[in-house]
Amino acid sequence: MVVGINLFEKWIALARRGRRTVLVGTFLLCVLVLLVVSFVGQAVFTCQAMGSQVDQAGRAVDVFCNKEPFNGKGQNQTSDAYEPQEEVVLYGLVTYNRDPVPGKIVTFDVHGPVNPIENVTLSLSDVTNDSGLAHVSFVMPWPDPRPKATLFGVWTVVASVDIGGVVVSDALSFNVGWIVELLYVKTVDLNNTLRSTFAKGERMAFRLGVRNIAMTEKVATFVVSASDELNVAVGLVRLDDEVVPPGEKEYFVKEMVVPMTAFIGEGRAVANAFKSLHGDVSVPWCPSVETTFEIGLLHDVAVLSVVPSVREAFAGQPVNITVLVKNKGQADESFNTNAYYNSTLIGTVRVDSLAPNGERTLYFVWVTWGVAPGDYVMRAQAGPVLGEMNLGDNVFVDGSVRIKALPGPPSLCPDSRWLLALVFVLIVLIAALLVAVVILFLFGRRRRKRGEDESETGLGTVAVLPSAGVKRCRVCGKEFPSAYTFCPHCMSFHGKDFEK
Repeated sequence: MVVGINLFEKWIALARRGRRTVLVGTFLLCVLVLLVVSFVGQAVFTCQAMGSQVDQAGRAVDVFCNKEPFNGKGQNQTSDAYEPQEEVVLYGLVTYNRDPVPGKIVTFDVHGPVNPIENVTLSLSDVTNDSGLAHVSFVMPWPDPRPKATLFGVWTVVASVDIGGVVVSDALSFNVGWIVELLYVKTVDLNNTLRSTFAKGERMAFRLGVRNIAMTEKVATFVVSASDELNVAVGLVRLDDEVVPPGEKEYFVKEMVVPMTAFIGEGRAVANAFKSLHGDVSVPWCPSVETTFEIGLLHDVAVLSVVPSVREAFAGQPVNITVLVKNKGQADESFNTNAYYNSTLIGTVRVDSLAPNGERTLYFVWVTWGVAPGDYVMRAQAGPVLGEMNLGDNVFVDGSVRIKALPGPPSLCPDSRWLLALVFVLIVLIAALLVAVVILFLFGRRRRKRGEDESETGLGTVAVLPSAGVKRCRVCGKEFPSAYTFCPHCMSFHGKDFEK
C-alpha cells in the first residue's frame, strides 16, 4: 500500500510539470491499480482456500442409497429410480474432519411427490456404527385406490445429525415409477405406416412406445397378442431380449397374419413388457397397454398387364391397347380403369361387379392424330376401390410406343444417282426416237399428198412409166425413190422382191 501511495504522489508531481509527463503518470497509475487488484485477489483466494479446508474437515453427513452405480453419494445428489414395491435402503455417513463419527443418531425424513390425494411421508432413524454409517430401509408402498397418482414422481430424502451441538444435513432425490413403461401400442402395416383396418389374410404389425426412467439400460421382452370381436385369439408376436436405453424409444414389432377364420368386426391388440419369461413364469415391467382395430374383407383390385398392338406407329395410325385387370379381394368390386400415354388420358372403361379372383380384359384405342413423334409410356390404372389399402398393384406400366412422322417424298442416296442418270438418258432417247418417227410420218404424208396433186393436174389418165431410180408402191400405187425400203406414203415394205 505504501508503494502505491508513493507512486500516486509521483504521478501528481509529474502531472504538474507538463502534458508530456501525464502519460508517464497514467502508466504509473495503472501499475498501482494492478498491484491493488492482485493484493485483493490473493487475499480472497486465501480466504476461500481456508474456508474450503474448514468445510472438508468439518462436520458432515452424506446420504445415499443401494442403487449402484448411481447411488447418490455426495452432497445433494440424485440416485437411480425405484419401482413400486421395491425395497429402498438408505445410508447416512457421518464424519468430522473426514473421520467417521460412531454412535450418532441419524434421522431420515422421506417425502413422496406432492399430490392432491395423499402426501406420503416417512421418518426413520438409526445410530451410526463404528464406521460412522447408519442405515434404514423400507418398501415402496402400494396403497389404493390410485397408487400411480400418489407414488409416481420425485421422492426426496433428508438425512440430518447433530455433531457437537451443530446440526448438519444432506438431501437425496430419486424417481419412482415403472422402470420400463409401455406408453402405447398402435397397429401398422409392414411398412410401419399407421393402419386401423386389416382384412382377413392380411399381414399386420405393431408400433410400441417405451420409456425407461432408469439411468442404466434395461432388457425387456415385448409380447403383443390380438383377438377378434368375439375375443377369439387371432395371433401373437414377440420381440425378445430387447435393450431399452434410458429415455423414450419406439419399437417396430412384426408380423401377424389375420386368419381367414377371424370374425369381422372390432379386434383388440394387447402389449406387455416382461423382465423375464421362463416357462410358465413371467415377471412384467409394467401394466399392459392396448388398442383396437377393424377386421374386414379384403378390397384389392389390380392391373395385371398392358399390351399395345404395335411398338411403332406413324402419327395418325390407331394403336389398340389391351388391359387385363383382376379382383384380388374378397368382395365383388366395381371400378373404373384408365389407360394413359405418359400422363395423357386415352380412355376410361367401367368394370362392374367383378367377382373375387375374377379377371377381365379391357380394350382401348389410341388415336394418334396430332401426337408429336417420340416415345410414349403406356400405363393403366384400376380403381382404387373403397377400403383398398394395397395400392401398389393398381398401376401397371408397359414399356413404350414410338410414334413416327408420316413418310415424305423418297430421297435418293448418293449410290443411286447413276441409276437416275441412266433413266434420264433412256427417257431422252425414247423421246428422240418418237420425234423422229413423227417427223418421218409427216414427211411421207406430205410427199404422198404432193404426188396426188401432181397426178391430178399434169398427167390426167395417161400412165407414166416409172423412171430410173423410182419405185411404185404395189399397195398404194404411188411412186417413191428406189433407195427407200419402205413406201413413205403407206409405210409398206419393199425389199428384194420388189418388181419395177
